[in-house]
Amino acid sequence: MGGFNGAKMPDAQAGYEAANTIQATINASVNFNLHTAGWLEGGLCMSYEKFIMDADQAGMMRVSAEGIDMSENGQAMDAIREIGSMSDDVPKHFLGLLRRISRRLFICQMFLTIIVLSSGFKTAQEILQ
Repeated sequence: MGGFNGAKMPDAQAGYEAANTIQATINASVNFNLHTAGWLEGGLCMSYEKFIMDADQAGMMRVSAEGIDMSENGQAMDAIREIGSMSDDVPKHFLGLLRRISRRLFICQMFLTIIVLSSGFKTAQEILQ
């Protein structure tokens, strides 16, 4: 099924319809999807711009299909143990730990798209490594 849509150009309609069909494909547990990206007008033509947008959406769907990491590292249990209970006399918070653990958790748990980065290709490479 993939990123099919009836739009004539890569616009909001194309993105909305493609996202819905890609989501249905992911929910059906498809392992290989040949016609995921770039198609317009129900498959009558393709667009390179739409191909990039659809490949990005397919990456997001892949991350969502992997599920939630329930490991000790994925749940940041070390940070929870370090902060301890909120019933202590001294209020504690995660803001001090945020800088240390946020990059590790963000890269592991989220999908970072490079389409919307306005800082340049070199910065995108540094963020993704």
